Amino acid sequence: MSTTPLAVQQLAKSFQQGNKQIQVLKGLSMHANSGEMVAIMGPSGSGKSTLLHVIAGLTPASAGKVEIDGDDIAGLSDRRLTAMRRRNIGLIFQAFNLIPTLNVHDNIALPMLADGRQARHDDIVQLAERLGIGDKLGVYPNQLSGGEQQRVAIARALLPHPALILADEPTGNLDSDNGQALCQLLRNCCRNDQHCIVLVTHEPAVAIWSDRVLVMRDGNFTREISVTNEMTAMDLARAYQEA
Repeated sequence: MSTTPLAVQQLAKSFQQGNKQIQVLKGLSMHANSGEMVAIMGPSGSGKSTLLHVIAGLTPASAGKVEIDGDDIAGLSDRRLTAMRRRNIGLIFQAFNLIPTLNVHDNIALPMLADGRQARHDDIVQLAERLGIGDKLGVYPNQLSGGEQQRVAIARALLPHPALILADEPTGNLDSDNGQALCQLLRNCCRNDQHCIVLVTHEPAVAIWSDRVLVMRDGNFTREISVTNEMTAMDLARAYQEA
């Protein structure tokens, strides 16, 4: 596994809207290292979610390069891109995306099973216990709280030991307390297991858990903010407004 699981160079993305070409990403560059959590903050419409979708290979770039664990994803066939995404990228979304007809255990195992790999029961149990859902493995998503469902989604993303975890507004459907607990979990995973995490948020209280904040406006980064132990969410909010 590379010590720089994510490298983005001069990335651009445009969409056709009628007769207009709308440029959403405008030649931005970034990187993220193992054991590092990077937050991308910006207003709605700044291109944050589009960036995550391009990095994940869910949407093709118009120009530039995305390297995941040293591999340029633009050079991969659809089959190899799908395999790379299943093995090297963990995805966490605001809307949980759990399969309602599968219990918690099988939801966690799903990415590995889809990749043709065996998900070890002991690994699932250990991971679930670490995330505080060890007693929920036999229940179904509709029997869980929002915070518990998001913990299942995190376990699903972590189980294959991916090089990179991408989280798009992961606290968006959670109350304040559950949101902060989720941030603590992500930070612990980052520190303890050397996961590389890139998360999109518009909330300073979420971004403050990261190591660096990239401020995004109108399809490009306008500032990088290093988060220190002394910094508060209010300090970060002020720095963000000044970017």
